[in-house]
Amino acid sequence: MRLPIAVMGICYRRKGDGIQYLLILRAPHDGGFWQPVTGGLEEGETRTDGVRREIAEETGLTPTSVTPLLEMRQFFHRYRSESTEVWLTEFVYGAEVPDGDVTLSPDHTDHKWCTLDEALTLLKYDGNKDALKLLDGALRSGKMPEQPCSSWKRSSSNDPVDIIASRVAVLLASCCSPVGAASP
Repeated sequence: MRLPIAVMGICYRRKGDGIQYLLILRAPHDGGFWQPVTGGLEEGETRTDGVRREIAEETGLTPTSVTPLLEMRQFFHRYRSESTEVWLTEFVYGAEVPDGDVTLSPDHTDHKWCTLDEALTLLKYDGNKDALKLLDGALRSGKMPEQPCSSWKRSSSNDPVDIIASRVAVLLASCCSPVGAASP
C-alpha cells in the first residue's frame, strides 16, 4: 500500500574541489521536468530505507551515506494511476553516491550531473531548489544537520488539531499572499 509520505533524495558526489548534483528528467507522460530522485514510502518501510530504495530504483546507484535534511512541505498530489488527490508530507535527504553508471528507470529519460548553479537553472519547483540550496550550504560548511529541519512553523501544542491548524494557516498564507508580500 502506498503511504501519504514522499521522500526526496538529492544525490551528490564530490569531484575534485567541487560538488556535483544528480538530476533526472521525468518522462513526458510524467511531466517532462528535471528533479532529484523522488518517490513514495511503502508500508513497513522507514523513510531512510525508502529513499535508499528510490535512489536504487530510479538511478541504479547505492548511496554511501544518507542524511535527513528537511521535513519539507505538505501538498496535494495526484498519482497518475489514481483519480483522487492525497495529502503528502515530503522528507528530503542528502545522499552521497559513488562514481558509477546511472541506470534510469522507465519513468525517466535522461540524467545530468550539475553544479549548484546549473541545477538551480534546470529545476522546475521552488521547493526542490530550496532543498538543494540547504544541502549545498550544509556540505560546503561541513555541518550536516543532526536532525531534519522543518519548513513548517510548528504549534507549541501537541494537540493534532492545533498542529494541523497551524500548518493550514502557513499554507494559506503562502498560497494567498499578494505578490511581493512577505510570507510568515
